[in-house]
Amino acid sequence: MKAKIGKRLIRGIYFFASGFIIFSSTGCSKAVMGKVPTGNVHGKVIDQNSGSALNDVKVVEKPESKETYTDKKGNYKFHSLEANKTHTLKMTKALYRDGGTSVFVEPNKDTEASTVELVYEGKNIKWIAELKRLFEDKKYDEFGEKLSSIHQLCEDIETRNCQLIREIKALFDEEKFEEIPAKLEELSAEK
Repeated sequence: MKAKIGKRLIRGIYFFASGFIIFSSTGCSKAVMGKVPTGNVHGKVIDQNSGSALNDVKVVEKPESKETYTDKKGNYKFHSLEANKTHTLKMTKALYRDGGTSVFVEPNKDTEASTVELVYEGKNIKWIAELKRLFEDKKYDEFGEKLSSIHQLCEDIETRNCQLIREIKALFDEEKFEEIPAKLEELSAEK
């Protein structure tokens, strides 16, 4: 009887040890043996031309697919990203060309990513020409709708083009239609 118990005990230990080795070799050991090391990443997004901070820029991290947005000072932060790994960050904002950077995340550290400069592309000849045509054709409802959508995109952007759009929108809202053509010409001439 002692021999049977001894054999069962040895067999049980063998199966337990085999299972532990298989479990460990499949990558599940991280969960058993300790936490996956993580780190934080922070950075800034600015306008390439003016150097001013850009807020509401969408920042997407890969491979974990986390996302966040920049604050009013152009800053963003990701918490608890897997460490000892390079992460790619992609930045997007309306009226700007997409940008990005890569950063190696160190364990238990707050890593600073390089500052990303986005290129403003708000000077779109097509929408300027369309605004001019709609106004000249006295299609004020369509002009107002198009102007409103462009105005919304320019809300937090400090460029001369967006300043002119805000001025044209104010003139339109105040029904000062006689002053709008000069502002549209100024917008067309702006670089």
